Amino acid sequence: LVAKFFFDFIRFVLLRFFFFFQAEDGIRDAQESRGLGDVYKRQVSTQSTGVFSNPKMSARRTWSRRFNESLEHDDWGHVIEAEEGYDSLARTIWTAPRDDLELEEQGLIRKLVVGLKLRVASLRGKSGLVPGDMRSLTKVFDELQKDSVSQDCFILDLAEHADEVAAIETELDTVESTGMIKNMDLDGNCTTENHGSSKMLVDGTGIALHIDKIGIKDAESAGYMQPQIKVTLVDAEGNAIEEPQETPQGCGLCVKQHVLFDHKICLRTSLEKLKDMEGCAIFFEFNHYKPDKSMVSTKCYSFMEIDEFSQTRKEVALEICRCEKPTNFRRNAQPKRLSVKDHLNFHLDVLLTR
Repeated sequence: LVAKFFFDFIRFVLLRFFFFFQAEDGIRDAQESRGLGDVYKRQVSTQSTGVFSNPKMSARRTWSRRFNESLEHDDWGHVIEAEEGYDSLARTIWTAPRDDLELEEQGLIRKLVVGLKLRVASLRGKSGLVPGDMRSLTKVFDELQKDSVSQDCFILDLAEHADEVAAIETELDTVESTGMIKNMDLDGNCTTENHGSSKMLVDGTGIALHIDKIGIKDAESAGYMQPQIKVTLVDAEGNAIEEPQETPQGCGLCVKQHVLFDHKICLRTSLEKLKDMEGCAIFFEFNHYKPDKSMVSTKCYSFMEIDEFSQTRKEVALEICRCEKPTNFRRNAQPKRLSVKDHLNFHLDVLLTR
């Protein structure tokens, strides 16, 4: 009896599996077998029609993840990591396309970027936000992943840091790729001024410098922390003509012996005025942070004299000089090249605008 029951059970199981695989392979209805390739295509097709087909939302989920990582560093007191994370995220958000966004959404993004930059300023020892303030921005990142966006989720009072906010907004307005049709205030309202970020308002020909990359032999192995380019416009005696400007700290990526920046800086002095002042030059210093000495160090620099400017010259490759510490802005001594390799230069684009 036991043996009969055992054989009946085995036969039942085999029959069920036999008809199951027949149905899956399409044998019973005389259809061609789909195979794993078709199953994979079906899965990809299903996914492509879902949330993964929206690149904007995918990017914003990445923003949220990066913010949470920076916030965690901030909570643990990892100052350098938090600063780099917030600053890099602010730049990523601000340079993302925004042409098709409603004014409400553009205003919220602007507030978010200002909030991130305020915390960066605080981590650098200036007045700004504290970690508790940053936790409230989690709601902003959640709001940006919705179809309809409202600024009500932004609860920080930026009026407490009016001077710092003004400086940050000035920095944002110098970025060319804002994606905005007009300049906007913190409430998302269009203002009458239009700095346009494509150029700085100057009386004459404006000079926009797109900092591309700098070639350094140990760019990938040295582990340069918070790399940035400092741009200083000087006269023949080496005196600064206007306030120096810097690329965001930590924005540099290291690829194939080059540190990439992809950042635009607009000079505040017109080309005509500079040509009237003999011996003017623009210096580009490569700075990075040294944690063992708790200081920012200048490794090397390049410079370009105003006489070299022309209406046709756009892409420029400059020799890189070893820094004398301090940098010899007066140019009264022959500089030494950092490297003799021809492919290691400082690359930028010069755009003259009226």
